[in-house]
Formats: sequence, structure tokens, C-alpha cells
Amino acid sequence: MRLRLFLVCFACAGPIPAAEIMDLGEGLAYLRVEDASTDTLPKIDGSYTLDLRRTNAATPADAGRLRPFIAESGPVRFVLVSPDTAATILTLLSSRDGSVITLGPATTRPVPDIEISVSLEDDRRAYAAHSEGTPLDLLVRPDIPKPRRDEAALLRNRANGGNGVPQNEENPRPGNVTAPLVDPVLQRAVHLHHGLKALGRL
Repeated sequence: MRLRLFLVCFACAGPIPAAEIMDLGEGLAYLRVEDASTDTLPKIDGSYTLDLRRTNAATPADAGRLRPFIAESGPVRFVLVSPDTAATILTLLSSRDGSVITLGPATTRPVPDIEISVSLEDDRRAYAAHSEGTPLDLLVRPDIPKPRRDEAALLRNRANGGNGVPQNEENPRPGNVTAPLVDPVLQRAVHLHHGLKALGRL
């Protein structure tokens, strides 16, 4: 029994499996495919984001398994690509359905419908963060770090005739706060979905 419990906990702590449908909120699903030749490709209803930024597809036949998601008619779909996307998949995307919108770093070729100003290194880092366990929601809607208030420092500042805000908080140095990790390609897809939904185009 203990061994079984350990194995279950170990599985929970492991990398996020590929081809798992996740919820991005407001009716938008997310599907990441890492290997088009082996991953199970579930059916998705409604709009979704298909992440193919680091998808392997060694042959056109492997890429062809993605045809229902890319070339066939359906709801509005946001397909994330990058220079790391397999060439066979990029070729398949050249005949994509009109409801498929591609997004990716500006260095991606062929050029995606929506180019994002992000370096390939930063895009890889954001992609890897989710694989290592960072929730998608934090990569799209990151927590904004706030200066830590030290109550003792506030009291000392007031006692010395200050306004109650320590000097290092009145003019914080940029290096004091670490910027949260954001996935700008995925974030743009989510924002675009929200915009189209607000306009009644979904």
C-alpha cells in the first residue's frame, strides 16, 4: 500500500504529460503536442490553443495526424509555432483552414499570422516553465511582486518625521523586484480569444 501511494505521488510530481487538455478560462482549452507521431491527440470541442512550438514530426505522415486540428474546418483555433516547430508541421500549416490563426516569435519562418516580439531563448524558457510545473495561468496572468513592507521600518520612518514610507520604497531600484516569467505568445492567444469573444465573433 505504501509503495502504491509513493508511486502515485511520484507520478503527480513528474513533468506535465503531453497532449493533455487544460483550461485557459472563458471557454478556451489548451493542448500541447510534443511528438505528433506518438502522442494521443484527443478531440476538442470549441475554440482552443494548440501549442506546437516544440513539436516533433519526423515525417509528413506524422504531421498528418495533426490535420484535423489544422487543415479541417472548425472553430477559431490559435496555433502556437516557433523556429523549433518541425518543418513538416510548418508545411502542413501552409494549407490551414481559414479559422486557424498562427502566433509565434517574429523569427519564425514562414512568418506566423501574428508575430510576437520575443527572443527564441525567452520563448523556450517560458515553454519549459510549464513543462516543469508552472501553471499556465501564472504564465498568462503573472502575480505582480509588491515591495515588502517592514512595519518596524515604517514606524522608525514616521518617528523621524517621514511619511511612513521607507526611502528605498519611495524610489525602488529596478533590480529590487524580479519580473515574473510570462509566456507572451500564449498570453497573446488568450487576449485575442477574449477580444474576439467580446466582439461576438466566437
